[in-house]
Amino acid sequence: ETLTVQRQLLAIVKARVDAGRGTAADTARAESLLASTEASVPLLRNAACLTRLRLDVLRGQPPADCAKADADPIPALPAPRLVDMATLPSLATLLAQRPDVQAAFARAAAQAARANQAWAARWPALSLVGNIGWSAAQTGDLFKNSSLVGNLGATLNWQWLDFGQRKAEEGAARAGYEAAVAAAEQAQLVALQDAQASLDTVRDVEQQTAFQATAAEASTRARELALKRYEAGVSDFFNLLDAERERLAAQDRLIQLQAQRAAAVVAVARAFAGGMAGGLKP
Repeated sequence: ETLTVQRQLLAIVKARVDAGRGTAADTARAESLLASTEASVPLLRNAACLTRLRLDVLRGQPPADCAKADADPIPALPAPRLVDMATLPSLATLLAQRPDVQAAFARAAAQAARANQAWAARWPALSLVGNIGWSAAQTGDLFKNSSLVGNLGATLNWQWLDFGQRKAEEGAARAGYEAAVAAAEQAQLVALQDAQASLDTVRDVEQQTAFQATAAEASTRARELALKRYEAGVSDFFNLLDAERERLAAQDRLIQLQAQRAAAVVAVARAFAGGMAGGLKP
């Protein structure tokens, strides 16, 4: 689009020069502007090619030939969706879905079980042993109530000579549990920081994008007015050139912000482990 506009601008300048209403300097400036834009096209094509290759890999497809990219474009991607905070479940529920938070809590639960096991090993273990059966002198008396026999016993096992070792093992297990709890709390804080930072980034980039879109529209109108003034002979080519450069800078900044916006929405989904499906809106 930019190249098309600048080629049209060069054609207008040449037409004015042919009509005796312009100068060769105006033509040189228009040609310089067009050549500078054309010089940036190979770099942009290379960046687009690398991005396409990465997307093809993510889509599970063989990398495409960049030379044929125009004939085989990438399917249109859905527009990024924003976070609607009013429809989100509780923050704790969302953060609990993160794998790192779940892993930290699982490690804390495992350490708690080890601590309880170490505490129980310090004390005597009472075991009950019993059996029941039938005993009879004759086969016909077997399985009668009178032939029913049984016994019950109990054993007490306490390794009191190892009491100091058992106590030390309990202390080590309890220390491991406390460390795991601290790690789980830290994982929650990190998850909360990621979530808050990603949401703040989305909000800030959204505001920037809205303002920059207004600026881009204004620069486009200014460029159109400068072109009309130049064609009418009211203004020189310098004003038109400045207006075109401002329009290009505004459009470039808008595209950058739109890319940042998409990356920010992805960061939100990652911060909440993909649990934002119910809280996203177009």
